[in-house]
Amino acid sequence: CMEYIRVKGYTDKGGGLHLNVRGIVLVTILQGIWIRSPLRHGRRPMAVAPSRERARTVGLALLGLVFFATASIPVVQSMVQPPRCTAGPMLNTVLATLGVFLLLAARNPSAHRSLILFAAWSSFAHAAIMLVMSFQVSAQRGVLLASVALVGLGGVLLMVFAPPGNDQSSVAVPLKNV
Repeated sequence: CMEYIRVKGYTDKGGGLHLNVRGIVLVTILQGIWIRSPLRHGRRPMAVAPSRERARTVGLALLGLVFFATASIPVVQSMVQPPRCTAGPMLNTVLATLGVFLLLAARNPSAHRSLILFAAWSSFAHAAIMLVMSFQVSAQRGVLLASVALVGLGGVLLMVFAPPGNDQSSVAVPLKNV
């Protein structure tokens, strides 16, 4: 049940231009721009965008808490009992800090898109290194492979929750008369 919605303020005397912007088809027809929107049902618009934003905010907050909690526990343990290697607590401190910043980014994901993408790509890099190490250290292969799956899943979820980029080529701009 598609319908067209007229957007006031824009005119295109040529008509017939079709632009596709994130699932919404913009069609200019002589007098103005009309939006063919799949997000409307009957006469009431469906509230898809707010629920998607809410899911993004909640998902990022949960991932931030998971990053912080899973990285903080080994750091606290290393303060109580000296570790055999100092690299683990240092890396976990960085990951706990990243978790705090993901919590802060959940309040306004669009403004912190690069941080969210950094967290996702660093998760993929971390999972790749652990995967290689799982073949080198056979005694810890099971733990490392489980960690690869969890960290990789975290990276995928961060990519899913990352807000879309502001690609200037996908923005509908009124055409000037030539």
